Amino acid sequence: MPEAVLIPATSDPDPFSPTATIILYVGVDQVTVKGFTVDGNNPLLNSGVLVNGVDVDASEAIVSYEGVGQITVENNIVQNISYTAIDFYNYADNAATAGNYLRYNKLDNIGHIPYGYGSASCCTTTSTRTSRTTY
Repeated sequence: MPEAVLIPATSDPDPFSPTATIILYVGVDQVTVKGFTVDGNNPLLNSGVLVNGVDVDASEAIVSYEGVGQITVENNIVQNISYTAIDFYNYADNAATAGNYLRYNKLDNIGHIPYGYGSASCCTTTSTRTSRTTY
């Protein structure tokens, strides 16, 4: 059972838009994201972008472009995302990072073909299950 459900407050599932919706942005080192459901479908919003019949409002779920390290993402459910479920990319800082882990997560209903797609990049991955995820 998740501790909390995180949903987007705004709707822009296009990852190439300057206002693309990201649900949780990690901007510093040494962060643990544990026990959440991160759901890109806010039932109060309507983007018109369907992924397996679900209207999705977010392009990415758990993200950092800061070159962060010592990040643990575990025991989460990430679902209904148009582009990437978990994305840690060193866009702002090209330095190598270490100590990032994905453990025991479930990724469901990720990826919308016109945008490209993915499930995770960055980390040592342990027992992360995927379903209805487009690669």
